[in-house]
Amino acid sequence: MSIICNHITKIVDLDFLLKYNLSNPKKLPKLKKIILSAKLSTNYKASISVLIGILTFIKPCITISQKNVLSISLRKGDPVGIKTILRQKSIENFFIIFLYEILPSTKKLSPLKFHKQSLHWQIKDVFEYEETSDIYIYISEVHTLDIVINGINLNSNFFAALRLPVNKN
Repeated sequence: MSIICNHITKIVDLDFLLKYNLSNPKKLPKLKKIILSAKLSTNYKASISVLIGILTFIKPCITISQKNVLSISLRKGDPVGIKTILRQKSIENFFIIFLYEILPSTKKLSPLKFHKQSLHWQIKDVFEYEETSDIYIYISEVHTLDIVINGINLNSNFFAALRLPVNKN
């Protein structure tokens, strides 16, 4: 059992049961999936996929446009982004990297935005992550990475229990 899974089951779940008087353990918050995504520029498809591959150890998939947008010269079927969806064991592996390496290394930490049982956050300084400094040449054009954390019965108190800076919106 990983550190995160152990912390959630032994500390956070018990705190929720005692503090919020939950009588049914099925009403406890659970993480279901984490979505990592980035906008795609035409010249740097490989760099974004390398970055997401380094962070998650999973090959990302390319998102394709569904309709034509004449104002930005985008045709139906053109690649517009890259994303990967993490579930089960992959969530635990990424969450450890997220909590212990990405969050502490960010210089300008903006509060995470909580909205309708999901947490949204955008990493603006990708190069502050220790493992990306070695491949700076390959990912120099990646500016932002979006992270969305979804689950069941999630609220801002759950993320506050994990010691994440949450901004209630």
